[in-house]
Amino acid sequence: MTDRRAFLSNLMLAPVALAAPAIAAPMAVDTTAWNVALSAVVASHGAMEAYYSDHVRPYNDAHDNGTGTYEEAAAAEDRFSAYVDVYADAVKALVIMPAPTIADIAVKIEWGLKDWMFDGTSEAGRMLELIAADVRRLGGSVA
Repeated sequence: MTDRRAFLSNLMLAPVALAAPAIAAPMAVDTTAWNVALSAVVASHGAMEAYYSDHVRPYNDAHDNGTGTYEEAAAAEDRFSAYVDVYADAVKALVIMPAPTIADIAVKIEWGLKDWMFDGTSEAGRMLELIAADVRRLGGSVA
């Protein structure tokens, strides 16, 4: 009877063992690279905001109050686009980088939302898939 019970017990546990997902060992993430990328986002955002405030807003305000031309305001906006591009690239680099902690996933989402990264495009979908992979990795799931 003991052999039969052991055999049946093993049969009952076998499907559970096959269906249970393995817990992945946490992947080592380069926190130095993360910190550098986050610093680049913060710095480029600050530079972008400062440039806009000092070099674009005055032309827009002058246009709005009738003391400046549309062409001057448009030219200022064109020069500003280089700052926007650097900032957007920095945010994108941060969002696609593996997050070291769950709190850093929130940082990725916050900066991505601030820059309108999650706009429904296929690239936005790919970035959200990478964030989901961070959640699974840091949560211990491989599914």
